[in-house]
Amino acid sequence: MEPAARTIAVVGIWEQQASWPVDDNTHTLVESYDEGWAWSVPVSSARRYVTVMLDPSITSIPGRSSLAEAYRAELARTKMLSALVEGATLIDAPWGCDASPYAADRVHEDGVLLVGDAGSFVDPLSSFGIKKALASAWLASVATHTALADPSMSGPALQLFARRERAMYDHLQRQSATLSRDAAGVHASDYWSNRGDVPAMQGESDLDVAALRADPRIIDAFEELKRREAIKLRPSDAMLVVDRPIVRGNRIVLEPHLSGPRLPDPVRYCRSIDLVLVARLAGRHDQVPDMFDAYNRVAPPAPLPDFLGALSTLIGLGVLSLA
Repeated sequence: MEPAARTIAVVGIWEQQASWPVDDNTHTLVESYDEGWAWSVPVSSARRYVTVMLDPSITSIPGRSSLAEAYRAELARTKMLSALVEGATLIDAPWGCDASPYAADRVHEDGVLLVGDAGSFVDPLSSFGIKKALASAWLASVATHTALADPSMSGPALQLFARRERAMYDHLQRQSATLSRDAAGVHASDYWSNRGDVPAMQGESDLDVAALRADPRIIDAFEELKRREAIKLRPSDAMLVVDRPIVRGNRIVLEPHLSGPRLPDPVRYCRSIDLVLVARLAGRHDQVPDMFDAYNRVAPPAPLPDFLGALSTLIGLGVLSLA
């Protein structure tokens, strides 16, 4: 469990015979306030779920007999959503459930995979719970198919599934922490400040493209590429090529990845650019446009900015040396 993000969702179902006072009735609405946040999602043209998300260590949540009164009082603390339900009818009594993030210590044992919410549940504030569950189910099916088709690949398949499960959980929790810090800038309360801490990364750490754009090493490498009339690249002494599991079609296979002391983990792609292929082409061309053309002849066509970003990353992180 994530103790700093303990959350109880209290749910009400509302019906509006007239049209809802929104610009687009297909949209989900989200609103933050001082001690929580609330959301509304349409399930038909007349019916919407409206839910308040509370921290039970901060807000006292009563039992069922008093829950409707507490729900209405909490909803009244919002602006947009309290106005939304004016004139609407609350269908049946509100109900509550635990919506706290959690992650399993391990997501596989012999013959068993924990898929979707069984493996981890992300803070609903990230809004990616369903996407995460579908991605988990897809990769679990690929890992299962691989293990059945080639038992010798069971270990790498399970390894990849576990790393990706944890990596997605970490990424979405960090995304929620960013949103919480934004809310804390408006609502000075324990609810948002407690949730603004960035959780420790435990899974595979891929290249963070947003961070790379601001990394002075990458920026300097890019400026140097622009400045030079010709380039001479070679693999650095620190670069290693190691086999790691990767998905190809409906199977998990072992393929080369790049490794180095400044890389978070062995990596194969950056913004869909094949870094192994870039490294192989690096010493064959003294002009970046020629290298870009050669890459596009043997790989799916890539946007030039992505290619330049990947090349600058390999240079800036010391995987390739610019002589």
